[in-house]
Amino acid sequence: MKTSRLDEICDIYDGTHQTPQYVLEGIPFISVENINNIYENKKFITEEAYEKYKIKPQINDLFMTRIGTIGKCAIMTKQTDLAYYVSLALIRPNHKLINVRYLKHYIESIVGRKELSKRTLHHAVPIKVNKDDIGKIKVSYPSMEIQERLTDVLDNFDKICSDLNIGLPAEIEARQKQYEFYRNQLLTFVEKGETILTDRQTDRQTDRQSLIRLLQYIFGFARVSFGNVSNIVRGASPRPIKAYITNNEDGVNWIKIGDVKPNSKYINKTLEKITIEGAKKSRAVKKGDFILSNSMSFGRPYILNIDGCIHDGWLAISDFEDFFISDYLFHLLNSSEIQYEMKKRASFGGAVQNLNSDIVRSLTLAIPSLGKQREIVDVLDKFDALCDDISEGLPAEIEARNKQYKYYRDKLLNFKKLENYEKKENV
Repeated sequence: MKTSRLDEICDIYDGTHQTPQYVLEGIPFISVENINNIYENKKFITEEAYEKYKIKPQINDLFMTRIGTIGKCAIMTKQTDLAYYVSLALIRPNHKLINVRYLKHYIESIVGRKELSKRTLHHAVPIKVNKDDIGKIKVSYPSMEIQERLTDVLDNFDKICSDLNIGLPAEIEARQKQYEFYRNQLLTFVEKGETILTDRQTDRQTDRQSLIRLLQYIFGFARVSFGNVSNIVRGASPRPIKAYITNNEDGVNWIKIGDVKPNSKYINKTLEKITIEGAKKSRAVKKGDFILSNSMSFGRPYILNIDGCIHDGWLAISDFEDFFISDYLFHLLNSSEIQYEMKKRASFGGAVQNLNSDIVRSLTLAIPSLGKQREIVDVLDKFDALCDDISEGLPAEIEARNKQYKYYRDKLLNFKKLENYEKKENV
């Protein structure tokens, strides 16, 4: 991801400062009022007057309003003569660095509008932004390949809005808001290159899913707060616990740290059960959920192969299936980076305290597509199997293979370092 001043990646011009002498026909003349359709106009100037223009528009140039209305854009899609007034800036991108469609979406997004607002003369009548100040706005942009994917997505939303222009006013408004939401979120991600959806920005699960899918399509992964893609809660237990322990077959599995085998991935059975009455006062969990211990075996994840109940020494993680394959999430939570983050956030004064649900919800996780998750899991499972195959004998080889497995696991799951590497490669 790169960030540049606009005048470092584009040439910027403005139109004539003099109101021209209009004629009945000739070269079309446009100003800020024509920005919604630069090829529909009722004003013309002579060819002789147009010849005085030093800079004439070309295909893939970008017009941007800079007086009265600030930051509305239109792309030159035809090779035709077009004269323009000082109320418009003509922006000519370096097409090796930035896609003109991407630049249009960026300038019109909340990110671009904020940059323009910093340099707008709000007390002028009408308000305006000077040509030289336009060049000072900061633009963040990924590789050309990712720019193409971004603009394909945003152009499709734009087209949907345009196709609805005849009738259905409520639907038009809803689609326009949806397009603006995705545009602003996608381009904010580009600008910051960091977590998106760090809080419940929308209560609609479908919006979160769609946005994450778009990020995965465009960037290869989405970086999201764990609590936005799963349900994370603390366990609970009746008091006193012993009063509710039973050997009755009708009892509910009572899951404790002692039920976990060393280096295991799953919890398959429990030594004790809890009564039905006790289960009502406990935290119920179901097969397929994850649980994390906040004391012994601190932060280690386990996948449940049984239904049951957990006490307040556990955290339960559920409702993640739309975003994670269980095996991928298991490897991810076990990775050195995530384990370190959990311990760091749970520590105070150097001593590990309590791994509460808020800490786990706030973890920033990289989520590739489900297909990419399967590929990563296949690689890691092969290393895992290799370690298991030599578990009887050859202790030195076992240790070496385990280190190798952990090394590749952390490399495959550390998207942040991948981003930094790509930045260096692009310098």
